[in-house]
Amino acid sequence: MFLESSEFNDASARALREGQETVIDTIGDTLLNAFAKIRKPDPRFVEMKERSDRMGENLDLLQKTLLRSNKRTEDLCSDYEELTTSVQGLAEMETDYEQLLSDFASVLEKYTRSMREMTIEDSKWQIEVYDYMSYYHAIKGVLKLRDQKQLDFEELSDYFQTTLEEKERVVRDKKDSSVTNFITDKINEVRGTDASKMKRERILRLDERMREVSFFIHI
Repeated sequence: MFLESSEFNDASARALREGQETVIDTIGDTLLNAFAKIRKPDPRFVEMKERSDRMGENLDLLQKTLLRSNKRTEDLCSDYEELTTSVQGLAEMETDYEQLLSDFASVLEKYTRSMREMTIEDSKWQIEVYDYMSYYHAIKGVLKLRDQKQLDFEELSDYFQTTLEEKERVVRDKKDSSVTNFITDKINEVRGTDASKMKRERILRLDERMREVSFFIHI
């Protein structure tokens, strides 16, 4: 489909189009690319995004071209109508060429009417292009949402793994004869703190955290 072709428009049109992007979209995409990277992108969705982006670019160019073309056609119709009126007036003054000029004016009138009908048909096409643009924006929104969900999944998975490793370290923790542990034990004794109880409570907190993270991973 030509709307998905990378050769549909040239470099100058692409530069013009990029210059007309909104500041908010540009900043948003820049921040997303700078701070949020999907580590394992799915090739299927990468290809889908590339094709939809090309379609959006080409639709945007097509829409602008149709608007410009219709505007110029409308201007031409107005000029031809003025010319038709002038030829009709000239036919009334030049009686020797009245029939010839009248025929010419009639042809101009029919041609102008055909051009206006063509403009109406092009306007219908503009509506279709607008619908395609809405479709493109819907696809773009779905793909962005899908990427965000994958980012959330990867971040939550990392957090779950970090919590699991922390729990395993706590479970495997064994006291040694270091000065730091000796001082810590003495301080806990003075405070009346039960080290075993603290360890159990910490493991319970880590278990609860893992359950919460696991819930959000699988919803």
